[in-house]
Amino acid sequence: LYFTNTYRNSEYFSGGLRYELGQGEQITFRASHLEEESQFVENVVTSKLADAWKDYMPGYKTYTVGLDADGHKITETRRAYLYGNRDMDSYNVSYRKKLSETWQFSSDFFYNTGYYMNSQYDYMKMDHDTKGARLKFDKTYGGENNFLIGVDIYSQKANLAYNDYKLVSSANKTYKLLPLSFNYNKETKALYFLNNIKRGKYTFTQGLRREKVDWNYDKVGNNVTGDGTSERWNTAAELSAAYHYNDTGRVYARWERGYTSPDGLQITDEVRIDGIKKYVGTSAEDEKFDLYEIGLRDKIGISTVSLTLFMSNTDNQMNRIYLYDTNGYLTMQTLNLLKTKRKGAEVSFKQKFGKLDLEEAYAYLHGYSDYNEFGANFFKENDKNLIDWTRSGLKKVPKHKATLKTNYTFNDKFSAGITYTFFGQYNNFLADADAADGGIMESHALVDLNMKYKIKKNIELYGGITNIFNKAYYEYAGDSFATLIPGADRTYYMGLKYNF
Repeated sequence: LYFTNTYRNSEYFSGGLRYELGQGEQITFRASHLEEESQFVENVVTSKLADAWKDYMPGYKTYTVGLDADGHKITETRRAYLYGNRDMDSYNVSYRKKLSETWQFSSDFFYNTGYYMNSQYDYMKMDHDTKGARLKFDKTYGGENNFLIGVDIYSQKANLAYNDYKLVSSANKTYKLLPLSFNYNKETKALYFLNNIKRGKYTFTQGLRREKVDWNYDKVGNNVTGDGTSERWNTAAELSAAYHYNDTGRVYARWERGYTSPDGLQITDEVRIDGIKKYVGTSAEDEKFDLYEIGLRDKIGISTVSLTLFMSNTDNQMNRIYLYDTNGYLTMQTLNLLKTKRKGAEVSFKQKFGKLDLEEAYAYLHGYSDYNEFGANFFKENDKNLIDWTRSGLKKVPKHKATLKTNYTFNDKFSAGITYTFFGQYNNFLADADAADGGIMESHALVDLNMKYKIKKNIELYGGITNIFNKAYYEYAGDSFATLIPGADRTYYMGLKYNF
C-alpha cells in the first residue's frame, strides 16, 4: 500500500439468483466469499516519518512462538508489522410477496461466518458468525400514504483464543502455556414502524424503533477473568415534515433520536473484588444523541440547489480509558464522561449546459466536547487520572470541504470528468495538536479524472486516475499521534461492465 513491504491482496466473489414465483411473489438467493492477506504498519510517529517517509519500516521485535519440550521459549525476531488477514462467507435468502392490493410482505434471512485478524501475532484470529432475520409488512393507504412495521432478530458470536506464557522458574527460564480466551454473544431483537403521510403539499414522517440487546461475555485474560450478561434497552425515533411549495421546490425539517451501544471491549470494566482483578459488566449507559436538521431543495435559475443545516447533541459520550484503582494498578473502564455538540452546513449547486454538467458543493462541520456533570465530578475526585478533553472538537474531521465537478459528454459513446476536492485543515484535535503532529495534518486538495466509453450498447469501459498530481497527505492521526494513516498515492483504475 503506502509504506515499504505493506500490501493487501484480496479476492472477492458474489453471485445471486432470483426466481419469480408469480402473482407478485419472488425468492432471491445470494452468496459471497472474501479472502484477504495483508500486512500493515501499526504505529509510526512523525519524527520517524520525517527521516524515512515511504521507506519507513517498523523496528525488529522478538516474539515467542511456542515452548520446547523442556518449557523454554521458542522465539523468532522479525519486523513488527501487523497481519490483517480475513476470510468470510455470507449467505442471504430474501422472500417477497404481494399479499393484497395494499399489503406487501418482505423478509431477509442471513448468515455469515469467518475470521479476521489485525495483530503482530499470526495466531490471534477472531472467529465470528452472524445469523438472523428481518421481517417487514408494508401497507399503502389513503392513496399516497404508507405504513411499515418490521421486526429484526439476529445473533452475533465472536471468539478469540490463544496461548500466553506463564513463568515457572526464573532461574531455569522455563514457562508453561497459559490459555486465554474472549467469548462474546450478542442477541438483538427490535420492533419498529415508519409512517408516511401526504396531505396536499405537505409530507409528514414518523418513525420509532424499540430495541433490546443482550450481551453475554466470558473472558479469560492474563491475571483477569470474568463472565456475565448485560441487558440493554434503547429507543430510536424520527419526526419530519416537508412542504412542497411548487413543482420543483420543498423545504423540510427533521428530528432524529439515535444511540450507540457498547462494543465487545466497552461492555466490560476491569475492577478488583477482594483483591482479585475481574471483568464485570460496565455501568456506562448507551450513548444517545439528538439530531436536528432543516433543508431546502429547488431549481433556482440555471441551478438545482440543495441546502442543509444541522446540529447534533450528545450528553453522555462513551470513553474507554485507563484508570488507577485504589491500589495504584491500571484498569480499563468505559465511562460516560463527555458532552459533544456538532453543527454544520452543506450546500450544492448543479447546472447543465448542453453536453457539459457542472457541480459545486461546500460542507462546514465543527464540534466541541466538554465534560458532562458526571465527568466533571469524576475527575475532581480522580485528578491523577485527568485527561483534558475540554478543548477538543471533532477528531479527524476537516472543518471545511469544497468540491468542484465537471463532466463533458463528447458523443453518445464517450464522456469524461474532472473532480477537484479541497479539504480544510484537520484542526479539531486537542489544542496542542499542531505541536504533537508536527504540522502534517494540513489543508490539501486532490484532483481526480474519470472516463466512460460505451463500446457497444451493452458493454461499457470505464477508468480513471485518482490523486492525479500525487499529493502527499494524511487522512487520520490517532489520539497520541502515534498512528498515522497516509492518503492514497496516484492510482489508476479500469473496469468493464457488461449487461446481458
